[in-house]
Amino acid sequence: MKKLTGLILGILLIVGMLSSGCKKEEETPKNHMIYDGVEYNLSQGVLDYWGQAGEGSYILDLVLLSSGFTLHEVGGEIDSLSGIGHGIVIELFSSSSTELVAGDYIWNSEGNGQIGTFEYADAVFNWNSQTDDGSDAVANGGRVNVSNNGDEYEIGLDLTMEDGKTLTGFYKGALKYYNSEYANRATDKGKSLFIK
Repeated sequence: MKKLTGLILGILLIVGMLSSGCKKEEETPKNHMIYDGVEYNLSQGVLDYWGQAGEGSYILDLVLLSSGFTLHEVGGEIDSLSGIGHGIVIELFSSSSTELVAGDYIWNSEGNGQIGTFEYADAVFNWNSQTDDGSDAVANGGRVNVSNNGDEYEIGLDLTMEDGKTLTGFYKGALKYYNSEYANRATDKGKSLFIK
């Protein structure tokens, strides 16, 4: 009986050691944004350079979209958006014209192009790009957290919207880079892909 008890305890000890060594890796959250209690999936990201904002400050539009949207390009530049989906455009000020430098970007209502700030964020939900039907929300506060490892970004959103609600979100993945500086100046396009 003593041998049997010792054998059972030994087996339990080995099983316990093995199971503690096989901890599940931390799961990365899925790409999404949450607004008014509803979660919206995101599947693609773009970084669009719009030009210099000031001494050493560059305007980069971060565009995160659901799979329902298709971006169309002409000559390597964004031309239009089609489809029905969800997404967000955030105009950030970085110290680089080709990447979002890691760190927190804080809302700045003055829109003076200060590095590490953003002045504009427009989110759309169930948006029809042809008819402009759907709903949208514009930010008036918050923070965008950016980290990157080479071409892969991790972006956290914690925004306050003009309607008093919050928008949170997460995106991990590559961001396709566009340089629209001269195209945007020539055509005088607006800040948001979601507005015709």
